Amino acid sequence: MKQCTKCKEWKELAEFSKRKESKDGHRSQCKQCVSKSKKYYYIKNKEQIKEYKKEWCENNKEQIKEYQKEWRENNKEQIKEWRENNKEQIKERSKEWRENNKDHIKEYIKEYRGNNKEQIKDQIKEYSKSNAKYELYKDKLTIDESPRLNENGISIEVKCRYCGKYFIPTISQIQHRTYALNGQTPGEHSLYCSNGCKESCPIYNQSKWPKGHKPATSREVQPELRQMVLLRDNYECQECGSTESLHCHHIWPLNESPITSADVDECVTLCKSCHKWVHMNVDGCGYGEMREYDCDILT
Repeated sequence: MKQCTKCKEWKELAEFSKRKESKDGHRSQCKQCVSKSKKYYYIKNKEQIKEYKKEWCENNKEQIKEYQKEWRENNKEQIKEWRENNKEQIKERSKEWRENNKDHIKEYIKEYRGNNKEQIKDQIKEYSKSNAKYELYKDKLTIDESPRLNENGISIEVKCRYCGKYFIPTISQIQHRTYALNGQTPGEHSLYCSNGCKESCPIYNQSKWPKGHKPATSREVQPELRQMVLLRDNYECQECGSTESLHCHHIWPLNESPITSADVDECVTLCKSCHKWVHMNVDGCGYGEMREYDCDILT
């Protein structure tokens, strides 16, 4: 037992903090009295202590940064666990801080943008080229794109407007398409899986007349027929094996078999080069012969 010099009560040694300099190895005041004394001191000198702390922090910024960095490195699991258990508290504190520091945030953003123009441009460019996420854009597209979740569980997949093949679009592609759907920009900005499909599609970049209005390398077929044929042929040219600039070609010229022209078995997938070769070398498939056949129908 030991008597506290402050409250004069006799208490067990466990109630006194340890102190090597003392004869018995413990402080002369009990823990309760020391706690009260500290509390009273902090209350009495609150402003003075606050000023001292502020001044010390201003003079030791680098030291504080290094300490905080080191502490975060050594306590990653503890930090992660705390954040998981205090999500709502973190949200509320962040919201409150943003509300109370609007001017500070504006000034910081303005200063940051002024000092990092090139870096921001590169970041925006890189972001626009990244894969679009399913959760962000699934409700902004239409049945024409038929959006679905990719097997990675994050990215969105859409149908190519020309060939019907599913692919993962970039954020830039999706944004331009949604702007067009909302009437914020002229044109359709349809989604295409490749430049070959863009160039082959009769409506791509055409504001007034379809591509079929002038002679072209691809005699346009029904979109549904083309997509079924390309899917059946695994999106490969059946002549050379190319996967670029694919067209749907009628095996028998239309002037010989107009009734079965929409039959999948009457069509085959060819690339742009092979399709052009067929129309230049196979009897009945020449561009001039097809135009004569169209004129006969009209007359």
